[in-house]
Amino acid sequence: MSGIRVFLPPDLVVDRFVGRTGAPLVMLAGRDQTREISRYRQELMWLLRQLTTISNRQIGAMLGERSSATVDEAVDRISMRAATDPDYRRLGSAASGECRASWRCGCCWSFPSSSSCC
Repeated sequence: MSGIRVFLPPDLVVDRFVGRTGAPLVMLAGRDQTREISRYRQELMWLLRQLTTISNRQIGAMLGERSSATVDEAVDRISMRAATDPDYRRLGSAASGECRASWRCGCCWSFPSSSSCC
């Protein structure tokens, strides 16, 4: 699968993320700024950027009318964390298609709270 990039529908990414994390979409798209919800929101923004073809503006609109600059900052933050944190590296592998099974299955979308992959 190397070199081929397949994109997913944004709604599918959101549904799988909400199902894996348990974070309600209404809270992800809301104004809640607790550490946990803010982190989940940033992770979802990163996944939407990696796995879909929608723009930062569209991602921001999906998640509570946030600006594209906010989406840029979230994507940068999660990308930097994925580069330095081994638990987040697994997520990066899942998003890029390097997962042993297939990133499409969503098995690796659980961030550091999960102890297993595929």
